[in-house]
Amino acid sequence: MDDLTENQTFYESLKMKIKEMDNEIKSIDLKINDATQILTNLQSERVRLESLRGHASALLPTQENESEELVSSRNPETGTTGSDPGSLYSAMNAWHATGDLNNRPKVGKIISDAVVKILLTRLAFDSETRPMHYRTLVDEMHNMGINVSGADPGLNLIAHIQKDKRIVRMKRGHYGLTSWLDPNS
Repeated sequence: MDDLTENQTFYESLKMKIKEMDNEIKSIDLKINDATQILTNLQSERVRLESLRGHASALLPTQENESEELVSSRNPETGTTGSDPGSLYSAMNAWHATGDLNNRPKVGKIISDAVVKILLTRLAFDSETRPMHYRTLVDEMHNMGINVSGADPGLNLIAHIQKDKRIVRMKRGHYGLTSWLDPNS
C-alpha cells in the first residue's frame, strides 16, 4: 500500500505542477497578446509616418539637396543647374524662391508632366512597344529625380495620371499618350 500512496502523492504533485505550468502559459500568452498589440500599433505608426514622409518628399524635385537651398536646382538629366522654362524643376524652384504656399505646383501636375515627357521619348517605337508599364514609369521618374511617394509608388502614380487627359491606359498596367490612339500617329 505504501507504493500506492506514494504513487498517488506523486501523481497529485505532478497534476499541481501541470496546473502551475498551464497558469504560467496563460500568463505568457497574455504578455504575447499585449506585445502583439504594441507591435501592431508601432507598425501602423511607422506606415503612417512613411506615407507622410513620402508625400513631403514628393514636393521635392530631387531626393537630395546639393546646397543650402531648400530644393536643389540640378536637372538630373543634364547635370546642369539653372532654369529651363520648360523644365519640371523650374516650376518647383520658382515656387520655392517665392515662398508662396498658396501657389505651390500641384504634385499631380508635376507627375503627369513627367510621364508625358517620358512617353514622348518613345515616339520612335512601334505601337505595340510604345506604351510603358507604370512601374517602369516610376523608375524613369526616379532617374529624373522625381520621387513618387506612398506605400506603393506605382499605384500612386496611376492615381495621378488617370486624371490627365493626355495619358491613357493602353492595356493592363501600360500607359501611353492619348495622341497615340490616332491611327495616323
